[in-house]
Amino acid sequence: MTSKKKTAKPLKNQDPDKSYADLERQIRKLEKQLEDAQLENDVLKKAKVYFDSLKE
Repeated sequence: MTSKKKTAKPLKNQDPDKSYADLERQIRKLEKQLEDAQLENDVLKKAKVYFDSLKE
């Protein structure tokens, strides 16, 4: 897995409904990125434990 760093673009304040929908979409995207990062972190922790046990 590779980590993708993306910068969030500022939201245009066109009208309240549009901004709210954009914010909800951005929240879902950020939640997915967080979930992916947490999964990647868990895999790396398990791999570290495994490879550390091989050294002994």
